Order: sequence, then C-alpha cells, then structure tokens
Amino acid sequence: MPAIPPNSPPIAITPALKLQPAPAWRGDVRLAPKGGAVLGEEAPSPIITAPLQLFTPAEPAIVLDIQAPPTTRTLADESADGALEYQPTAAAVYVLLHEVHTPDGVIYDVTLPQRGVAAGPRTLGDETPPVLRFPIHPVAGGSAPGAHPRPRTLGLDQVVGDAIADVVIKRVLQVLRSPLDRGLLAAVRRFEPQPRVYALRDAGFQPLEGAESWRALLPPGANHRVVLYIHGFGSSTAGSEGGKFVPALAANYDAVLGYDHPSATRSPLENARTLIEMIPEDLRLNVDLVAHSRGGLVARSLIELADWQPQLQPRRLVTAGSPHAGTRLAEPERWDRLVSVGLTLGSWLSTLGGSGFWAPQLLEFVLKAAAQSTFDLPGIAAMTPGGDFLKQLNAANPTELQAKVPYAAITSSFAINDVVQQGFRQAFTALAMQAFMGEPNDLVVHTASALAIDVGSRIFTREQQLRTATDHSSYYKNAEVQAFVRQHLGSA
Repeated sequence: MPAIPPNSPPIAITPALKLQPAPAWRGDVRLAPKGGAVLGEEAPSPIITAPLQLFTPAEPAIVLDIQAPPTTRTLADESADGALEYQPTAAAVYVLLHEVHTPDGVIYDVTLPQRGVAAGPRTLGDETPPVLRFPIHPVAGGSAPGAHPRPRTLGLDQVVGDAIADVVIKRVLQVLRSPLDRGLLAAVRRFEPQPRVYALRDAGFQPLEGAESWRALLPPGANHRVVLYIHGFGSSTAGSEGGKFVPALAANYDAVLGYDHPSATRSPLENARTLIEMIPEDLRLNVDLVAHSRGGLVARSLIELADWQPQLQPRRLVTAGSPHAGTRLAEPERWDRLVSVGLTLGSWLSTLGGSGFWAPQLLEFVLKAAAQSTFDLPGIAAMTPGGDFLKQLNAANPTELQAKVPYAAITSSFAINDVVQQGFRQAFTALAMQAFMGEPNDLVVHTASALAIDVGSRIFTREQQLRTATDHSSYYKNAEVQAFVRQHLGSA
C-alpha cells in the first residue's frame, strides 16, 4: 500500500499504471483485493458500479484513500489535480472511470486522455501506443458541510479544497477500454428508438401504428385540439416527468400525444419533419406543444424551420430547461462531462426513489464516440452553443403566421443547498464547475440559455417566463411549473 506524502513523486502501481498525486494529497493508494469482482466480470461488483456494457477493464481497479487541506482552488488551476498515466498494449479506445462512493450513493467522473500532451491521441492505432495521461478531477470538491458558507446556486467562482473525509467512503479508479468501431454511428442509430407517436389511453400511452389508428382516434372532417409532449435528449414519453404530467391536461383536449424520437443521431429539424410525415394528410390538428430540454428545439423546428402542413397547426409552445442557446455539455470536448453528469444524476435520483432520465447505454455510446474522436452525432451537435443549427434556429425571423404562436419558457438556477445529501451536494458543485464554468444552471442547461429564444426578434413578457430552482430532471414535478404550463395553455 504505497503512501502518498505531500508533493509525492509519481508512484508505480502496476507495470502499466503510474499515479501522479496532486501536490497537496496525503494518504495511500492500493490495488483492489484479488478475487474481488470488478467491472466486466459476471459477479456483482463491490468496487466499480457504473452500468457500462461497451467498456471492459484494461487494468485492475485502484482504491485511493486521500485527503487534502481545505485550500482555495480555482477552476483553471489544473496543477492542483492528480493524474493517472497508462501505457496501453493494444489498439483500442481508453477512458478512466473515477467513482466516489458516499453514504448517499456513487458519484461518477469519466475522463478521456488529455489532449495536447505527450500522451498522444485518444484513438490508438499505432504499433506502439503512446502513454495516456488521465486527469483526476476533485469530483467531490468543496469543503466539509458547515466549514464555509455555501452559495445558493452552482454559479461559483471557485471550488474549495477536497476536505470531504466525512462524506467519502471510498475512491475507486479503473482504466477501461473498448474496441475501435468504424461503424459506431450505425451502432448508435440501431440503439436509438425509431420515431413513434403515442396516444394517451385508459391504460397509459399506447403507440399509434399506421394512418388508421390516427383516424380512429381523431376522425377526419373536424379540427381537433391536441396537446403534444416532446421529450428531451436520451429520454422517452413514458420515461420522463413530462410524460407523467401531460395526462393531467387531458380534460381540455381531444387527445394527449407524446412523440418519441432519436435524439443523438438525428437533428431536431429531422425529428420535426419526421413527425409531420407520420400524421395523415386528411387530419386537422391544432397542437399545443409542451417540451422538455432538447425537445424544445424539436418543437421550435416544427414552428420556425419546417414547412407548415395543414395536418399540424401549432397553437402554443411552452419549453422547460431547453438549450435555446445551447449547453456546454454538448461541446465535443465536454462529452465526458455530459456522461459524468448523466451517470451522477442517475445515481442521485435513484437514492430519491427515481430513475435516470438518460439511458446509461446511450451515454456510453456518446463516451465511446468522444474517445474515438467521432463527433458525427447531429442530435448533440444541435445543442452546441454557437453551432450551425442554433444559429439557423435563432436567426430565423418569424413569419406573421409563426409569430402568432405564443411561446413561454421555464428555466432554473439549481439551489445547491436544497440537496440534502452531503456527498451529492459537493459532487454537483464540482461537476457543475467543470461543465458550466461557474454560470448558473439546472445541472444540464445554463439558466440564461433556457430563455434565449430568437433574441431580438421575439418580445417576451414577464408572464411568458418562469424562473425556478429545480434540477433539470424535475421541472414537471414542480407545482409552480405545472401551474405555469396550465396558465400558458389556457387550461388553468
């Protein structure tokens, strides 16, 4: 069990692994006990717990027992971070999985090899693969609870040092690998669901299969008022809080619909056009749109970018946590942050009796794409700040017809002190700093981005905006949000 004194030199763990401790670390490092199940083995793992299927262990798991003094650390001070160096022996893609086990659940940080250093490229195809250098972020950064006053939001300018012995049970790191996959985009396409519209029935949402099922629900020859829910990235109608909320609006509509769509491999405009094609041409639907997260970009594409068709006439739109100006988690160099936030949010929600709103395997596909430097996932690219899609969407001056569709938007600045669990409170502080550079956010989308719709060409009244303090997954569980949606749709 090698000890880690302050300012320790690199420590050889195995012939292929070397730990570079951060200057202020104190503690020790050891390999996981032999015979213990680790990621990729059939037996349940007491060490690595992430629900990964595409990646398997490249090296044994490492257990870190470290402490650091509660000193101030700025985000840019990467010298305060430790690192793990790995000498691969085979051509593959590699990531480092860092878990922080707390009494409240597991905090995940998945990192890619650093760019621009001697470690070389992320994708390994050379005969002699270079050494890979993985940063070890202070995932559960922040002082021990009560040691310092904490801000109400995650818009922090600094992360306070890593003094968290009271909330951390164990730190585990493991280098994982996955084979190079030249057909990765096709694999993601096969994994994602096919576009499908669901209608609310007595037994819950049921799929509308074919034109006749549409006509049986909404007979031709009359105008029908419907509410359509559009989920966010990696989610579904049935698996989202919005899908659980919109049935409560049924009394005011002829039908309640939900649109499931692939959100990684198709752009929001493609999703919108596919939806229009699914509706029989002899129907006449006046549609109120309720959208969560990336679903707001699909809804806006229906209104602002797609050619309007008689069978679908938008009436009103309300979005919640939608990245109208993008989210930094969608930037290719931050896809590992997207995966880390998604897995950690899923872990946190599970402690509250809920479930993750992003499919773990979709996050894993995103991670593998980033590890291979394969960034051809248009559904994610559409959420990149300053990207081509958002430039097109937000530059569009609404026509007279489009301008008649009232918009409303809900955003949130997540209140960190409302997280009861100490470990997760600190984890969210650190992860949000890494992902959002100190700007207020809902743990996925910047607070300001969720209100940045057609800036300069649409005028929003105070009544058309709602600012709350919930996390990204919980908008439609919030009573204030539910009342706002009802009011905007005219069904209060």
